[in-house]
Amino acid sequence: MSIANRSKVDGNAGTSQIQMVLTLDGPATGNETVIAKLSERFHVVLSNPQNLTIGDGTAQASIVNDDTGTTTRLFITEAATSEGNQGTKVLTFTITPDRAATSSVTVKASTADGTAKAGSDYVAITNQTVTFNPGQTSRTVKITVKGDHTVEPDERFTLRLTNPSGATLDTGCSTADGIIRNDD
Repeated sequence: MSIANRSKVDGNAGTSQIQMVLTLDGPATGNETVIAKLSERFHVVLSNPQNLTIGDGTAQASIVNDDTGTTTRLFITEAATSEGNQGTKVLTFTITPDRAATSSVTVKASTADGTAKAGSDYVAITNQTVTFNPGQTSRTVKITVKGDHTVEPDERFTLRLTNPSGATLDTGCSTADGIIRNDD
């Protein structure tokens, strides 16, 4: 199986979609084996603009495994906000199950320093319980970001999910970066 690069001309407004096509190396025989795998994530980075300026040029995409199974799996994606010059802002992470929970699901969320430091750049959390009630398809974790006037590179910290109950953690997507974008 292979996938080819695709491109699309950007319009003047709105959003666009690019359709990626997977090509089989040979004809399907009807006896293919489907192997369930974990969800995956990748980043798309915009670069080398011509006659325009890139604002937020990085995005994260997640391919969620939707193969059948009996256990709900949780995953999380990165979140970003500008830091501001004073006061605080909220950076919101979204946790999503691969299917709506049929019974109560809980997971713990904790932050870990990267280039962003707890206390000076953001307010840390440790083992905050996040609960999914039956039927819920997303929950959020909000982290307080502290503004400053310092010119510095964008800073990052990690939100880590642990100790699930009623679900499992998708190995490739149980941590996510929190990005504090410098706006000074």
